[in-house]
Amino acid sequence: MILHRPYHEDSDALTKIKDDLETQETVAALRAQGLQDDTFDGYAVQAVRPPLKNYAVGHGIAGMMIDQPLEDRFAANLAARGIQGGDEIVLIVCFAGEPGGAAQKLADELGRLGLVGVKVTGAVHFVHWTSQGALPIKRYPSNDAVRAAERGYTKAEDNAWKSYVTALKAAAAVHMATALKHGEDIVVARVLRFAGARPDDNRAKLNAAMTAAKTGTNTGAALRDIIMRSEPDYVYDSKRIVLRPLSHERWSAELRALLTDLSVLADPAGGAIRAETDITEARDALRNSLKAAWPAYSSGYLDGMRALLTPDATGEWASYTSAAVRSIAPPPQQPTAQPPQRTLEETRAAEALDLDEIDALIRELGGGDG
Repeated sequence: MILHRPYHEDSDALTKIKDDLETQETVAALRAQGLQDDTFDGYAVQAVRPPLKNYAVGHGIAGMMIDQPLEDRFAANLAARGIQGGDEIVLIVCFAGEPGGAAQKLADELGRLGLVGVKVTGAVHFVHWTSQGALPIKRYPSNDAVRAAERGYTKAEDNAWKSYVTALKAAAAVHMATALKHGEDIVVARVLRFAGARPDDNRAKLNAAMTAAKTGTNTGAALRDIIMRSEPDYVYDSKRIVLRPLSHERWSAELRALLTDLSVLADPAGGAIRAETDITEARDALRNSLKAAWPAYSSGYLDGMRALLTPDATGEWASYTSAAVRSIAPPPQQPTAQPPQRTLEETRAAEALDLDEIDALIRELGGGDG
């Protein structure tokens, strides 16, 4: 039995997609042992007996299993799946095996349910599980090849994100051109509101197009120019390092809102559904692009580190057997992974869009010249 969270959910968050791809590889590797998988909230799969093992795949922080934070409920879930004394469940969850962590608490809760003798094993440190097997890590090693693999995946994320933004902009421009046929004022107002929310330096670049739209001078071309040349208002810290996840979340939300509003103006009856379809298609393309880049990253970065691990850098596992309730010590804090550290200028350079590509996509979608 392999339990995991869903990993095919619709999303444009690069960190979530990366987590999904790793979870998917882990589940596939475990499934090759002849096991069946299920999501945590499903009950279609039952626990297996030795010599087979049961697995739960998830994320951990400070000893807690984020995907199943309430050990008593998780224990009840496992009981409903038929786990019994003599069985083993392995938590492929960072820090779940540390003293007082999720593995020990789960064993305690299973004991409270009268399920004595269930072995719960968890990683004491960081853990990954690729197609090559378990990868417990205490300290991450690196070399030029590992760093190159990491940079390669970051570049793939940059390219996939630019294509995603291009697709959203192109769809918005197409709906804008159709909406203009039903009345200019409300369409112009909506796009100008979007332009007004751009950062100061970007608004300066859009000023001529904004003026043309306000005066009705070649309105369609002016509005399309605003959409095509718009830039995100990046969020960054006190050192001007861009907070990429938050910046992407805000920019995506703005573009999706613009696309949806213009689609509804173009077709009040079916515009919302059409916009949802456009967004889903763009997100699917984003995920598929990163899915294609994942094997090289997994092999070069994760399995690349596997070859570099020394005994003192290799993580450990700890096992707890369900029995009497143990005292629980407060777990230490887990360090969190950081996104690429870039300045505002570096981020703009990495995510700069190709205007010719947007224009070509607009023509492909039937948007014409506005």
